[in-house]
Amino acid sequence: MLRGLKTKVFYPYSPQQVWRGLTERRSLAAWLMDNDFELQIGHKFQFRTHSLPGLDGVICCEVLEIDAPKRLAYTWQDSYMSQPSIVMWTLTPVDGGTQLQLEHRELNYVTPQLQEVRICNQRSRTPLDPINKGGTDAPFSRGLRDFNAVPQAVEAIASSSPCSPTHIGAAQILESVILHSWLNGGWNDKLDRLPNVLASFFDDNE
Repeated sequence: MLRGLKTKVFYPYSPQQVWRGLTERRSLAAWLMDNDFELQIGHKFQFRTHSLPGLDGVICCEVLEIDAPKRLAYTWQDSYMSQPSIVMWTLTPVDGGTQLQLEHRELNYVTPQLQEVRICNQRSRTPLDPINKGGTDAPFSRGLRDFNAVPQAVEAIASSSPCSPTHIGAAQILESVILHSWLNGGWNDKLDRLPNVLASFFDDNE
């Protein structure tokens, strides 16, 4: 079973242009989904889709890290997921454009120690400490960037998320259908649309 995705795509646009494609609400809606995204640490937002008829298409997210125009990370949780997953974008300037790397990982894939962390967090919740460029929390920063030491921060988000699961039984199957549709082809289809959006929204000379 596919538990995560890591892919790299080249776009013949500057990192600043690609960054805008990832962070401006109107351009996000054009290639990804309707949203209420804001480029602000700790901002909680939603993606809304109707691509899977009959299922709740709301995906709840929270911005974890901003390092413009290099890195963006946020949580990703639909109402059938038991805890959030992590989406991380990394932009690297290369000759002729930008290499965009997407990593999307389920938390269970990120860390097999989640159950132990859950037990600890039941005794003492650890508040979320998101990351912004120039922040001082180096251990958390390293953890987020290589998908280690993430669970405590994500656990804090999950406890208050409006997408926290209210279903049992069959919902575990639905989680696989929704999240894994993104991990197994869904993201690739969306990334194929991004160049057209960049071309239509932004001037070549920006």
